Amino acid sequence: MLRHSSEEADSTMGSPTADNVGQVYLAGPFTSKTENAVGANATMGMISGNSEWRGALLAAEQALRAKGWSVFLPHRDVSAWGARRITAGDVVRECLSAVKESNLVIALLEESFGTHVEVGMALGMGIPVVTVRCQDQAQSYFGGGIGPASLAGELVVPTIHRFAEVMSGAAFDRAVAAARDGAASLHAMAG
Repeated sequence: MLRHSSEEADSTMGSPTADNVGQVYLAGPFTSKTENAVGANATMGMISGNSEWRGALLAAEQALRAKGWSVFLPHRDVSAWGARRITAGDVVRECLSAVKESNLVIALLEESFGTHVEVGMALGMGIPVVTVRCQDQAQSYFGGGIGPASLAGELVVPTIHRFAEVMSGAAFDRAVAAARDGAASLHAMAG
């Protein structure tokens, strides 16, 4: 798997430490957030360094790290923000492997097919999931039902600019508790 650049070395995914509560897989759209996303056979596009989306993901990562989590950010750790030449199959394998290794999945679902797959896999494996509904972004109908169905924790964020702020607060802690309850309920149903 690709690690991030040295300019982002202060935000490494790292290995667990004594004060670390585990690894978060921070999922969200990629292709719809790139500057030059085009047809299915083209390259995946780039998320530039001055992108609002990239800034929001990195700020959320810092908020999570401040709470003791290590963070796997596939946008950076798998695709290098689009700079890495990688096949779609390798993206799928690396991302799903990282989901499997995580203790929590936080997902800005929006209308991203890949993010929905990652969430489905996590739920199926009993990994707690927190979905994030960002009120200034498009949302999927199905994704909007995961939290209310008590399968995951849910956070509502007014704008993408407030994402990290909400991750730093008590609402996030409540969403993680609800996510753990949802994972336990799914495990009991399967059981």
